[in-house]
Amino acid sequence: MKAIVILAFTVSLLSPFSAFSAESTPLQLSLLHPLQIFPKETKVQGLRINLLYGVNDEMTGIDLGAINRTTGKTQGLQLGAFPFGGVNITGDLDGIQFGGFWGGVNLADGDVSGLQISGIFGGFNKAGNLNGAQIAGILLGVNLAQNTKGIQIATLYNQAEEIKGIQIGLVNVCKQMTGVQIGLANVIQESRIPFLPVVNARF
Repeated sequence: MKAIVILAFTVSLLSPFSAFSAESTPLQLSLLHPLQIFPKETKVQGLRINLLYGVNDEMTGIDLGAINRTTGKTQGLQLGAFPFGGVNITGDLDGIQFGGFWGGVNLADGDVSGLQISGIFGGFNKAGNLNGAQIAGILLGVNLAQNTKGIQIATLYNQAEEIKGIQIGLVNVCKQMTGVQIGLANVIQESRIPFLPVVNARF
């Protein structure tokens, strides 16, 4: 707790000077945007720690905090308030978003190459085009994506526009599929058999 207070005090002291920052930095500390050492335009290449909420345009490395936001591309690892849970937000993702052990939220508006894990006990994953995997908890988990190559695993609900791979969950929904759905209710909208319990597939 003492370390957090010191860190917050340091950020508050240094943030007024952030206008003179370099184009990139190996370390970013944020209390609550815009109270962060470097402004959002500064590229982070290393470690970013967000006590409450931090924002940068580009992030390469490890992103750790309660709410981690990258408006452009994240390359590396976003950890939502590890190990408990938090929120990870990015444009494109090349790497891993992990919401936290207890649960969290992962949002990627653009392309995802890698892995989204919302949390052990549940959470929410959302991606644009996904090349990899979405895994959402053992209690209440939800995965949403557009064009997907890979796998979606959720205890509650999986949805994709088009998927080449596997959906495993209580309810699985997609418009087009090349692969297999396993769950209580499985829907492939553009299929000769659009609904089947337990297992549905289209190749």
